[in-house]
Amino acid sequence: MKKLYLLLLCCAMAHLQAQPSANKGLSDLDEGQIIQQCIGFQPLVNKIPHDILTKITEYFILNHGMDLNYSKGLEVNNKRISLLTKGELSPTKPYFLFHTLSIKKDRAFVRYYFIYTNNGAETTIPITIDFVRNNSEWQILNHTI
Repeated sequence: MKKLYLLLLCCAMAHLQAQPSANKGLSDLDEGQIIQQCIGFQPLVNKIPHDILTKITEYFILNHGMDLNYSKGLEVNNKRISLLTKGELSPTKPYFLFHTLSIKKDRAFVRYYFIYTNNGAETTIPITIDFVRNNSEWQILNHTI
């Protein structure tokens, strides 16, 4: 009985840890395009200190249990996008944390964060973006940062 209780508790906790992807059945291309646009989003890039930007050789997304579906060879500005586990976090590795990536037909909504450490102080930049698909391309409708 204890084992059953522990199993149920573990399943409940795993379910609560991350928001599941509502994008089952969509192509990796859709999420890949959106992720690329989020990472290279110019208003975000403009808010990141220059010395942080120059140190970025690879983009990291924290793998916190959200099911992101994209091609593992994805790049932005000739820099690879890789998943990072909590155990791999360090002050020298700025990273993105995607909280919500929801695609419904020709609309998408993304809530994510860019987190970096500068002079010992951690900074989090929250971003939300609404997208619309025009033919096969995702375009930004509006954003908050």
